Amino acid sequence: MQIYIASSWKNQHAVEMLTDILRGKGHKVISFVENAVRTQDRNNFKFDVDEWIVSKDGQKKFRFDTDGATKSDLVIYIGPSGTDAWAEIGAAWSTKTVVFGLYAKGEATGLMRYMITSWFYDYRKLLDAVEKLETHCRKLLDAALSDAEGIFMNEKQDLTEFRRLRSYYRRNFKNGKSDESFLLWCETMLTKIENNKD
Repeated sequence: MQIYIASSWKNQHAVEMLTDILRGKGHKVISFVENAVRTQDRNNFKFDVDEWIVSKDGQKKFRFDTDGATKSDLVIYIGPSGTDAWAEIGAAWSTKTVVFGLYAKGEATGLMRYMITSWFYDYRKLLDAVEKLETHCRKLLDAALSDAEGIFMNEKQDLTEFRRLRSYYRRNFKNGKSDESFLLWCETMLTKIENNKD
């Protein structure tokens, strides 16, 4: 699965450790920390924040973070964090992305905590839930593929292209890429079938 971690820079080490653990389990993790340190000195983040925000680099990082939050299969929130992390949670929630929260002392969020799908008080339980979610998503993908194949067979369509794409999407899902484009492809193919009936 593709996972984005939303958090504060004060939780940098927790973000990095969780990133390493999740990648070790085969997930693709989008890291705002890694993205930032590619262009900045890892040990010296002293700069004018207001000036940076309106710069091209600031705009690129904004897009990186919001894309990570809205285009991933799962977002993990590590608390306590500030307004930027919570804005990312809001963006993820608005796209119906699953959001897991790792609660820590000092979390000050009010009603907006309902945007978190599930809260965890132990990172080990959060990791177990990530694996269960991936298993569930894999079953849903397999069911969608099976249904699509049945529709193609019932409509006497050529299954060669379908089988090739099915293999491609299964491989991509295993490699941690989102299967959103597969669903779009299914809709397109089903529309074609419906149009050919007339």
